Amino acid sequence: MSRILIAAAALATLIAGAPARADDFPVNVEIVTANTTGAGTDAVPISLTISYINAAGEENGYLLQIDEDRDPQTGANRFEQGSTDVFRVDLPSEVDHFTQIELSTNIASMDHVSQTFTMAPWTVASVTITPLRNSRLPDGEILAIQPTVFTINAQIDANLPTLIAYPDGSGAAPVEPEVGAEPVDQPELQPEPTTDSPGAASAADANNARCKALVQGHVAWDKNPRNTSWNPENLDRLCSSGQDADAVVACFQRQLIANNYQWKPAVDICAANAAAGDTASVPGNDTPPNGPTPPPSPPQADDLTERCKVAVQDKVLWDLNHPNDPAYRHWQDSNLNRLCQSRAEPRDTIACFNEMLAGNGNQWSPAIDTCSRLHANGG
Repeated sequence: MSRILIAAAALATLIAGAPARADDFPVNVEIVTANTTGAGTDAVPISLTISYINAAGEENGYLLQIDEDRDPQTGANRFEQGSTDVFRVDLPSEVDHFTQIELSTNIASMDHVSQTFTMAPWTVASVTITPLRNSRLPDGEILAIQPTVFTINAQIDANLPTLIAYPDGSGAAPVEPEVGAEPVDQPELQPEPTTDSPGAASAADANNARCKALVQGHVAWDKNPRNTSWNPENLDRLCSSGQDADAVVACFQRQLIANNYQWKPAVDICAANAAAGDTASVPGNDTPPNGPTPPPSPPQADDLTERCKVAVQDKVLWDLNHPNDPAYRHWQDSNLNRLCQSRAEPRDTIACFNEMLAGNGNQWSPAIDTCSRLHANGG
């Protein structure tokens, strides 16, 4: 599923439940939980962002946040296996067509009997949005909008905390965004690393290929998160040095922010030396926004620690205020080492961290301190 996001600045985000106005556009939102074993969840809050184009051709968005796992009218549990839950919302403007939805949930919950953290994945079958009245276009024409179905059939869990879906019948993918950064006349490709070892050359080639796969279609080259389609020459410039692919990508994302979203200096810095260029002072690196950098802790070089690091780095948010910014999923090494001292399974460590972060006012440092002391029995 293509993961193109509408820029947050373009969204007119509202919270469900605001008083309806005469010009509001009412719709029913129907969320179907898959009818498979373990598909249901109690992990609220659940957030659904509806993106659409209004009658004036402008991008709009609406945030429906569901904080209760019980229907206040019937008392029935929501989001149970095979169930359909319907919500009435009033969009702030007329709708021409719906473009995408983004669905996420709190994947960690605490068992208050055993005082342990458990994972609460959720398998979603589909979301259907049904307008409750027709749309009136600026020229007076009445447009009858049919229900829009988003088929999902995927699970929200620690590995995929956010699902993005597009309307059925819309083709393979939305229209590609504008092509990436302008090519230079003579790309300054990095020379191949010199070595007498065929194995080293093969490793460098593998790093370059993996770097391109990580970047093309996934990493934005400017502030607009839609712009993930790279010009091949610029992709070659970034991914031709044979350096570790993850380090190159992380370096570019941070240098892009540090250089005010100017892609060319970010490419030049990280293609030359990703390790040196990865030290820019940006969110999650030198000085986290919540306080000074904690002293580093030596990682425990075993399989459990390494699996924890892989599961956390670039996947787990350390600041809930920025769910769509990849910089807030990239962890400083010292903080990653602290968290992954936990002797519990990585999924339990992640569940603990997510729960503590949500419960302590988004303070990442005390959440790390608590969850780094977990053991295999959850204590």
